[in-house]
Amino acid sequence: TSLAISFYANAWFHRDVTLWWIFTVFWPHHLSSLGDVQALLLLANCTAHDLDRSKLPAKLIIFFLPPNMTSNHQSPDMGMITSLKVGYKMRLLEKLLAIFDEEGATKLLVKQQNAQGRPQRS
Repeated sequence: TSLAISFYANAWFHRDVTLWWIFTVFWPHHLSSLGDVQALLLLANCTAHDLDRSKLPAKLIIFFLPPNMTSNHQSPDMGMITSLKVGYKMRLLEKLLAIFDEEGATKLLVKQQNAQGRPQRS
């Protein structure tokens, strides 16, 4: 079977995703909550936001932030994601260590190591 696939320079986010979000999430929510009035949308200055404005709703005004603003001023880019990953890995290791601390688990591990010919730790 053949699989239809498209590749983009920025693989996880591209123009089609931006258009989908505007037409299926942002604009319908704006219309239902505020009505058919002008809306201002601030976007990062990236290729995924390079849109054909003639396809957008006439009352949607888009302003672009200057280049490199999001990477310099967005909190996820200031270490929050890294902290989250470190915390997740630490919790995972704690849970794995707890498994080995349970009664009998250490004995089972020693048996398995002996069966494989590995020396025991003292």
